Amino acid sequence: MGRCRRLLIYTATPPEWPLLPPYGIKATNLKSVLLQPKSTAIKTELLGAQVYIRRRTAGELIRYEEELDAAQATGNVRAISEMSVQLVLDSLVNPDGSPIKAELLPTAAELLEAHDNPTLMAAIECVKTHAIGKLEAAEKN
Repeated sequence: MGRCRRLLIYTATPPEWPLLPPYGIKATNLKSVLLQPKSTAIKTELLGAQVYIRRRTAGELIRYEEELDAAQATGNVRAISEMSVQLVLDSLVNPDGSPIKAELLPTAAELLEAHDNPTLMAAIECVKTHAIGKLEAAEKN
């Protein structure tokens, strides 16, 4: 003879979880926790200096690309170049990931006057590569 198992159905609602296991996040704080950007600084060399850069958020990169497209439509080469260099400047952070005060940094225009195109392009490429999560892998190889 076969064995019959009983299925128990609980009609009572489960108790409220004060914390979302296993993270210890209160359910009421979940939205604010999910919306906190992760600002991890990594050390790299840009423009001849050892600096810390942060990974750009997806929204920041989308805005940058949209603004770059608009500038390219106007044909303003200086604006396009300054926007790309500004992306580098906006990515620079202190070792703890906090932003560097703007008055402590050069302007994009000043960097355009100080560096050649290959050097600037290398810095821009480094920041963009880190933004999509490949800089650490590239530096390991």
